[in-house]
Amino acid sequence: MIRATLIGVAMISPAAAQTPLLDALAQICGNTHHFYAGPGNQIEYHAPDGTAFLWHPEAEDVVVGTWRMGESAAGDPLLCYTYPIDSLRPGFNGEEFCNDAAVQIAATVPGGVSRGDRFNLSSGEQPFPIQAHPMWPPESYPDRFPELSTGPSCDGVPLS
Repeated sequence: MIRATLIGVAMISPAAAQTPLLDALAQICGNTHHFYAGPGNQIEYHAPDGTAFLWHPEAEDVVVGTWRMGESAAGDPLLCYTYPIDSLRPGFNGEEFCNDAAVQIAATVPGGVSRGDRFNLSSGEQPFPIQAHPMWPPESYPDRFPELSTGPSCDGVPLS
């Protein structure tokens, strides 16, 4: 089983993705995604070093955790996260959870992917409190957030 983590030996460029796992990695790594599901608007930057920065309506600050890619027993790509206890909601246990990567990518709102840390979430500060509903339209991004540097490349992210 191939498990993509950010600690390992083999170096593979997501730009040369040829498997579902690497395709998913190429879509996630180094990008900011605006997801709209369950709790509503959630914006997350997946840094190449495995740090996840989540901006969501139930937190006062950006929630900092980790992300990694993995595979299910059937070989489907998984997007796995670990966040601190109680950070996502009261009673959250802090254990790693994994989502089907294709389902999570599909929950990205149309036009809701930006290369790099579009909202500077890695600063640890929310640009403003984000509302759960209604969906925040991505076409309003340019007015509030000019393009930021794309940050480090995901080419050569180690896989093991």
